[in-house]
Amino acid sequence: MATDRAAMPQEVKDTRKYSLGTLLMLAPLVVMSTYYYGERALRMTLISVLTAVIAEYVGSVFVRKKATLADLNALCIGVMIPLLLPASSPLWLPLVGVVFAIVAVKLPFGNARSNMFEPVSAAIAFLTICSKAYMFGYPKVGVITYQSTILQPDYVAGTSLASMLYQSNSIGTNLISMLDLWIGSFVGPMGATCGFAFLAIIISMFFSRRDELWATGSFILTAALYAFLFPRVLTGRIVSVAMELSAGMLVFAAIFLITNPAILPKTRNGKIFFGVFAALLTMLMRSFGVFEEGVCFAVLITNALSEQFDKIRIPSFRRRQPEKAPLSDEEFERITDASFIDVGEAPSAGGVGNE
Repeated sequence: MATDRAAMPQEVKDTRKYSLGTLLMLAPLVVMSTYYYGERALRMTLISVLTAVIAEYVGSVFVRKKATLADLNALCIGVMIPLLLPASSPLWLPLVGVVFAIVAVKLPFGNARSNMFEPVSAAIAFLTICSKAYMFGYPKVGVITYQSTILQPDYVAGTSLASMLYQSNSIGTNLISMLDLWIGSFVGPMGATCGFAFLAIIISMFFSRRDELWATGSFILTAALYAFLFPRVLTGRIVSVAMELSAGMLVFAAIFLITNPAILPKTRNGKIFFGVFAALLTMLMRSFGVFEEGVCFAVLITNALSEQFDKIRIPSFRRRQPEKAPLSDEEFERITDASFIDVGEAPSAGGVGNE
């Protein structure tokens, strides 16, 4: 085992370390989804992770590349995809998403360090187009069993925040409604509703992933500003901001999807503009798109333009010092003459003057 670790390339070790950090950040979301939706949520996640490992290994054989299970990236994909689905999803839905993310998006471009598009975003976009009814059919919180799916008699439907915003409906302005937004006790993707958990994750990023926080912060602030300026509800701008940030996959995407190190721009300004552009696309798609949630499509479009954000230069407004005019011949000769000092005759090589 020690020999294998020593032989592991440094880039794989770096990805492994990053993936371990991501899994730790995802752990509170898995716990909260299990708390709200019970055994079904946990079982969906575990089956999805197992599928990701198998898809990584088998897919690597087909593309004739060495499997990169050691970097743990497949586990991250396997955990994230079910967290972005309704808890009532049929078990085949996350499995299809995981296989698509790894076999169709990740492996054709190499590995976790050479992605062109964020695999989880691509998988969710694919499932949204192919299975809209399953993707946006959410169960009521706490009223679900392992057998409860959208087609079963015991299924109890709920209304998500994204659906309410899509129809210009509001949750109201009372304290209980606002508290529900923070604790995640409302309908939505099973791992993307708990505001307190996301706040804790963002705070942890300040200590462990500060560079990525530029993209995350600019994304969230831009989305909040858009929601404030162009509210989709009539109960006030503050309620609009709270609902938009809490609805759907927005904050999850800001933390986990736009910060993929293989795609994220390298410069600080690039990261900021990357987050701003992705947030604007997300809010425009939410306001005018055909789906109630468009963040994954926005992330994919932004991925395609990633390199361009590093080329953006912010003009400097510092006052330039006036350039000095070149010296005239007379001034140059005067300065040169004044710099010479008559030091007498140079000593001999032996250090004693000739007599």
